[in-house]
Amino acid sequence: GGSYGYGGLRPSLRASFSRSVAERTGFRVNGMNLPYTEESLGATLSVGLPGERRPDTSWGLSLDYDLDWSRLLEVPTVAPDPNAPAPRAPLADYRQAGVATRLSFGNTRGALYATGPTEGSELSLSARIDHPALGAEYRALQVNWTARTYLPAPWGKTPTFALRLAGGVRAGDLPRTGAFGLGAIPAQDVVRSILDSARFGNT
Repeated sequence: GGSYGYGGLRPSLRASFSRSVAERTGFRVNGMNLPYTEESLGATLSVGLPGERRPDTSWGLSLDYDLDWSRLLEVPTVAPDPNAPAPRAPLADYRQAGVATRLSFGNTRGALYATGPTEGSELSLSARIDHPALGAEYRALQVNWTARTYLPAPWGKTPTFALRLAGGVRAGDLPRTGAFGLGAIPAQDVVRSILDSARFGNT
C-alpha cells in the first residue's frame, strides 16, 4: 500500500491505496471447510479539518471516503461429490463504500531520550457508515474507540506504565464476520528489528 498527504492547505488532504492477499477458510465442498485465497483492495480520500495544537494539548478531526473491494483469487480444486451437499462459496466479490469521521485528543509528553510518551493521555473515536447511496452493496455502521494513558512509575525517572483500552461495535446487513481488529502484541521479526533498529509498537 501507499499514501500521499499534503498539508500546505487548510484543510489538509490525504489519499491512500492498499492491496492485500490472504488465505481464509469457509469454502464448503463435500461438507468440508476448505481454504481459499482472497484479494482485498482499499482506497481512502481524507480531508483533515484544522485542529488546535498547543504546547500541552492537541486535537484533530478528519472526514474520509472509503472504498473497499474483496474478490476471490484462488478457489479449492476439489471435485464436488454428487452425493454430498452442493458446494457453498463464501461471501466474496462485493464492494463496500462509506464515509467516516475521526476525532482525536491528546496531552501526552515525553523526554528527549525516551522511547515514547511518559505521561498524559490520548483519546480517539471513529465512526463509519456504509450505504448503497454511497456506493456500498451492504449497509453497515461501525464505531471504534481507543484510549491510552501513560503514568510515571514510582521508582526511577524513566520507567512508565502504559495502559490501553480499545473497543468497537458494528451493525448492519453484511453477513460476514471480521469487521475490524482491536489489536494485540504484533508479530515481530527479531533479527530484522535489530538490523532496522525497530521497536515494538502499538497495534
